[in-house]
This record gives sequence, C-alpha cells and structure tokens, in this order.
Amino acid sequence: MQSSFSILNFINIFADLPSFTTLFREISADMGSTDIWGIVILACLMLTLHGVAVLAIAAAFHELDQRLKNKRVYGANFLSYFLPFC
Repeated sequence: MQSSFSILNFINIFADLPSFTTLFREISADMGSTDIWGIVILACLMLTLHGVAVLAIAAAFHELDQRLKNKRVYGANFLSYFLPFC
C-alpha cells in the first residue's frame, strides 16, 4: 500500500522554487520600489516593539515575583505569572 506522502513528492515541491541567486536578484531589483522599503521598515518596527513588550512583561514578572517572595507568599512564582493577566 503506497502512502500519499512520500519523500519524492516532498522534494518535487522544492524543485519548483526559484534558486537563491534568482530570488536575490529579484529582491535586489524590487528594492528600488518604495513599497518594499515600507514593508521592511514596518517589519523592523514590529519586531522592535515585540522585543520591548516581551522585556517589559519579563521585568514585570520578575518584579512581582520578588515582591511576593519578600512577603513570604508561598507559590509566589506561580501566582506572579498569572496576576499581570488579570
């Protein structure tokens, strides 16, 4: 019994893709377009904001965890994980 998914079918999917040199040539040619630069800048901005948000959440978790540990609240680590989301 032959399965519908095989390694050869998987490799054939990649055979239809352009080579890396063709891909880089097309990207370089499109970089003259202002639409591409807008998308690149927007992606960089979104990644930066995501990084800042992750660091802020980690800092808030750490601060709350330390405050609850100082008060000797047992299970503070578990509790401080869920409190900021309430």
